Amino acid sequence: MLIPFGDTVGFVLVSLLVGCQNPWLGLEVLLVCLVIDQVTDNAIAPRLLGELVGLNPVWILLSLLLGAKLAGILGVFVAVPLAGTVKYVLDEVKAARDENRTKDDLVSGSSD
Repeated sequence: MLIPFGDTVGFVLVSLLVGCQNPWLGLEVLLVCLVIDQVTDNAIAPRLLGELVGLNPVWILLSLLLGAKLAGILGVFVAVPLAGTVKYVLDEVKAARDENRTKDDLVSGSSD
């Protein structure tokens, strides 16, 4: 999301406009929009992003929170790609280590 608060501003404006005609309907529109926004931002988006980057949604949320804490808005933009890069490097290191263990097992097994 390019403007992180844009959807909330839109919800509030629409709710105010509807609320001018019917206050209860305006409140209902605001609540429904906020629930949909929260479900989208906290459940659906991390899963989709996790599938694209290959990270668990929990790690996506943690990386976003850590990025925001350490570097503000720039940290939020950089957090997920950086977390994906770290995961990729760790996977490659693990694969290389496993490959070396397999080679060592073959070498030690063939010399008997």
